[in-house]
Amino acid sequence: VGYSTNALVILNEQYQKINEIPYMAETDNVPANFPLENHDYLILGKDHYILTTYMGKKVTNIPDSVEGSAYGANVVACIFQEIKNGECIFEWDSTDHPELYAASVEGGDYTNTSKIWADYAHFNAISIDPKDNNFLCSYRDLDSILKIDRKTGEILWHLGGKLDDFGLTEDQQFRRQHNVSVTEDGSILLFDNGCRTNIMGYPVLSEEEIEEGQRLQRSRALKFTLDEETKTVTDFKEYSVDGFYSSTMGSAQILEEKSDTVLFSWGGKAQPGMPLFSEVNCSKKTVNFEMLCGASDITCY
Repeated sequence: VGYSTNALVILNEQYQKINEIPYMAETDNVPANFPLENHDYLILGKDHYILTTYMGKKVTNIPDSVEGSAYGANVVACIFQEIKNGECIFEWDSTDHPELYAASVEGGDYTNTSKIWADYAHFNAISIDPKDNNFLCSYRDLDSILKIDRKTGEILWHLGGKLDDFGLTEDQQFRRQHNVSVTEDGSILLFDNGCRTNIMGYPVLSEEEIEEGQRLQRSRALKFTLDEETKTVTDFKEYSVDGFYSSTMGSAQILEEKSDTVLFSWGGKAQPGMPLFSEVNCSKKTVNFEMLCGASDITCY
């Protein structure tokens, strides 16, 4: 499974360490001294953080319609906490929402025959939407962005994936996305890895499916303007440059709207010779700047 235990290290302006947070808060759900995982954190202020972890759980709340439900399954629970002054004031656990088991597009083997743990959701990014103070979370193996109520933990909507509430067209659909954020105009920006082949081993793909997926997959940034009341996409924009694809990780940041200039981090660098990151004028399809380095052993996604 593509993650590792980690700690949140906080530095001052001189890059001196002023604090280190190695563990989640102890709750009824999370034991003492349980480590963080490596995908994303938020620092909201002094002694105020959003922390994330993955926890192996044996669950028995898988819907009957899903294969593997009869005896329960070992799954990877995606958990995040809001911590203020050392206390957990909010906690969210993916396994409290059984509808997400059937929504998995990759890693959701609840028979545990392909892997010991079913990494069915795979959290990788979190932001707070300033207009309503709720959470936006990216779940790679659901092909979906979830908006989660910051008070109740209710899932307010799904953008993308099997449970999509916004009626995305084929061109708007994204696959194995990362790095959700809110732009200055209130739109949602994400890095669409565009991965159409299975790197987790489940479900098993045929040679024909793999070949077709490899032919179609490409990475890009997508910006959605949403009407959350009517659950519609009111504006949509794609930012891309030909010949770039990254199956894992990655991010996107709009540097200039007028020229559609975007800073792409290419994450897992699925193709040999790809840069670590590129500044791209997407209107002209030109690369303004890129940074390359030697080969590295990257295992996370």
